[in-house]
Amino acid sequence: MTPLQFAEHIYNWETSNNRRIYVNHKKDPGRETVGGFSRRYHPDNTIFTLFDQLKTQYPETHPNKWPEEAKLQIKQVATYGFLNEFWFKYRIERLPYPLCYHVWDFYVTSGNTAVKVLQRMSGADDDGIIGQETIEQAGIVADLVFHIPAYIQKRIEYYVSLGEKTFPVSRHPFLAGWTRRATLILHEIF
Repeated sequence: MTPLQFAEHIYNWETSNNRRIYVNHKKDPGRETVGGFSRRYHPDNTIFTLFDQLKTQYPETHPNKWPEEAKLQIKQVATYGFLNEFWFKYRIERLPYPLCYHVWDFYVTSGNTAVKVLQRMSGADDDGIIGQETIEQAGIVADLVFHIPAYIQKRIEYYVSLGEKTFPVSRHPFLAGWTRRATLILHEIF
């Protein structure tokens, strides 16, 4: 799977295969989200310029009901956004395959916690930045096949810890989806 294909995969996961390009869930700290990008955390992303233009073009229509051509524009901008704002910006492409894809997807949902988890597992300083030490140590983790499932387990533990802070785990509105995504990705790219 190429990085562009995986960026499309992330987009499809974030939007339920382009059915929900827009979400504004009251319990989501990111609030207004377009194509997987939260306006709160990515206010300068070009997806919001496009989204606001499309809203004026289709003022009476909910974004999830927009014509396919509008949704395709959102998909294209979001897909390249996942490449530029995560894969390249945070140097995730420097990590070994397939570990890089696991870190990338986790980064999209949880920021630099994805890198800190990897750093703690590998013995690198857990500063959340992919530098030379992290790249070298990640190579050791990637060489040991059993470490990738362990990384996924740490990802799930992180999600559960978030849930415990805000909701009883059994009633958390996002936990089941987060954990399903983490485990499905293990089977899709590992």
